[in-house]
Amino acid sequence: MRKTVFTNKTFYYLLNSYIIILMVYNLYAVILGNVYGLIPIAIQATILFLIYKRNEYARIFILVWSVVVLLIANLFEIIGDLMDKGFDAIQSFSFLSNLVQLIVAILIVDYTRRTVFVRTQ
Repeated sequence: MRKTVFTNKTFYYLLNSYIIILMVYNLYAVILGNVYGLIPIAIQATILFLIYKRNEYARIFILVWSVVVLLIANLFEIIGDLMDKGFDAIQSFSFLSNLVQLIVAILIVDYTRRTVFVRTQ
């Protein structure tokens, strides 16, 4: 049976914490009336389930989620802010928030590629 192995426990706990924080944020959005928050909650719950079960597809799901949802979406938001407001957008909180999330996405992709492996047990 093939299992996902996290060789860096710090990354494992930080990744789980980050996903849980995003789930709580999306749950808060759903409570306030944004029904579309259920979609990211379902995706994040699936990723957490795969991580906890050490499923062989957890690594792939983490990479796809971090590239598509975190990296590309935040990159488009940054480009959109720059196109809309020009370089005045650099001083806005939205721009800085997207920049931090972009950096986190790059770190997740990097650490997942270097420290998460699928092994036969």
